[in-house]
Amino acid sequence: MLSFLGTLENKENSCMRFTFLKNAGAGNGSSMLRRVTGIIVGSMMLGMVSVVILSITVFSNGYMRNTQNLIVHTAEGAMGIMNDWALTLKGLTSASAVRPDLVQAMRDGDAEQLREIVSTFSGSSDVELIAFTDRTGVVLPGGGYNIDEGTSIQDHAGVSDALKGREGLTFEPLGDISYAIAFSFPVRDPSGGLLGTVVSAYDLTTGSFVELMKNGFDVECTVFRGGERMETTLDVGAGSRLDNPVILREVLEEKNIFVGRNTVNGISYLSVYQPLTSDNGDVSGMLFIAKDLSDVRKIASTVILVVIPYTLLIVILSGLVIFFAMNRMRGRERSVSESLLSETQSLVVVARETAATSQEQSTAVKKIVATMEDNNDLSENIAVKIKDVSAVAGKASGDVSDGVERLEKNVAQLHEIAAANQNTIDGIKNLGEKIDNIWDIVTLINSVADQAKIIAFNAELEASSAGEAGKNFHIVAAEIRRLADGIIDGTKEIKERISEIQQSSDSLILASESGTEKIQSGVENARSLSERFASIKNASEVTAASAGDITTIIQQQAAASEQILMTIKQIAAGVENFTTATNNISSASQKLKTISEQLKE
Repeated sequence: MLSFLGTLENKENSCMRFTFLKNAGAGNGSSMLRRVTGIIVGSMMLGMVSVVILSITVFSNGYMRNTQNLIVHTAEGAMGIMNDWALTLKGLTSASAVRPDLVQAMRDGDAEQLREIVSTFSGSSDVELIAFTDRTGVVLPGGGYNIDEGTSIQDHAGVSDALKGREGLTFEPLGDISYAIAFSFPVRDPSGGLLGTVVSAYDLTTGSFVELMKNGFDVECTVFRGGERMETTLDVGAGSRLDNPVILREVLEEKNIFVGRNTVNGISYLSVYQPLTSDNGDVSGMLFIAKDLSDVRKIASTVILVVIPYTLLIVILSGLVIFFAMNRMRGRERSVSESLLSETQSLVVVARETAATSQEQSTAVKKIVATMEDNNDLSENIAVKIKDVSAVAGKASGDVSDGVERLEKNVAQLHEIAAANQNTIDGIKNLGEKIDNIWDIVTLINSVADQAKIIAFNAELEASSAGEAGKNFHIVAAEIRRLADGIIDGTKEIKERISEIQQSSDSLILASESGTEKIQSGVENARSLSERFASIKNASEVTAASAGDITTIIQQQAAASEQILMTIKQIAAGVENFTTATNNISSASQKLKTISEQLKE
């Protein structure tokens, strides 16, 4: 058998050498070299171009997404600045509304004092409008900064809410300011009555906010009142209107943030439209933050102009390297062809030796096949028997496991019964302690009744000695003594009942404690039985597991035997075809000689 396998190995090695040499000499060397080089270089160029195109596409899309995210974050930052302005207005307005001198000046109608307070606030802050109004929303004399005295701003939503006692932030026109962010706060007298309002505001049309966004964040910015541009960094100028109904509906009516592309004056922008929402929920305007898409495309084009030349240079250098490598391989072909003839002679010798031994190996393989078939039948019978044993062991293990579970449940129930019985004993003992307390109270009542009886007796004696004047007092004293006797008799009966309850309680405690001892004994017996069943369960599990392992091993052995049998049959079939293969090898050797001569040329 070993000699047969050695022969098969020699045959395999010889066939491999023949196949390699046949393929090596099958084509024209120079033309093949050029074709292979061209194919490799072309494939590399195609692959590199595809990678470049894909990379540029991914880069452009990724850069566009990053730019959009940057615009969204910038818009959030812009709203953060707007919120800071709102907090400044709220702090200034609420602080001024509770100043005692302002309250006093508004009560007295002191214009000079109001003018002084306005001057103080306007000089210490950068707000662009301050107004103190009366209860009708009219600016008080001396109570205006950048707004005329006597101006009625009652229709201003923030002032209207403040006159109703509610503070609030609003975005709307105020006085001579066409669009402002304003905060209104009610002013009350010490008794809580409404005196008027305080209003402060920033002008959103001066350009300070949009220029801050343009210079600080390199983005375009526009403040809208409705669909009208109040201030903008775009070339369209203030006063123009947004003609995109989708954005107007999404932001002003549905109160959502719009993120996307938009064309303004023929220029495409990545833009964000934020609603400007007052505290009462009204949306009166929008904040526009955007980036010119032409700037984004310029950056992408610059990257493309840098990437493409480097890619072409890499492709050219790679082609040159492959060309020189293929030339070196061509030089080695001649040395391979010189050794081809000697290998052909060795192949013929191996073919003859293989033909001589193939008949002997065929007989040996047939005997091995017969033996392996008998062994395979025996393994299958053993596997069937062990499988039956494993099934019985598994069922026994399952029954024992079920018994252990039931026993564990019984033990748990016994523990619960023991705990409940102990709780009953504790409750009875607690009841006994409370009965003892009642006994003390009854004793105290009895003692008080005895003293009352003695006092009543003494009172009767005093009443008797007083004669006719103490007659009524004598009757009261007699009733008190009779009542004390009744209390003493009642407490005596209560004591008897308490004694009966205590005796019953003691008997119940003794009976419960006896029952507890028996329950505990049952628990211990059940626990001992549970431990024994657990031991039996473990043993049955080990038995079942061992039976399962044996079954698995036998099945694996049967499968291995079946595989070996199949392999031996395949070897037998191979031996029968071996002679034919040897003849083919001899014929191929002659062809191989012809190929080697062609390679030498």
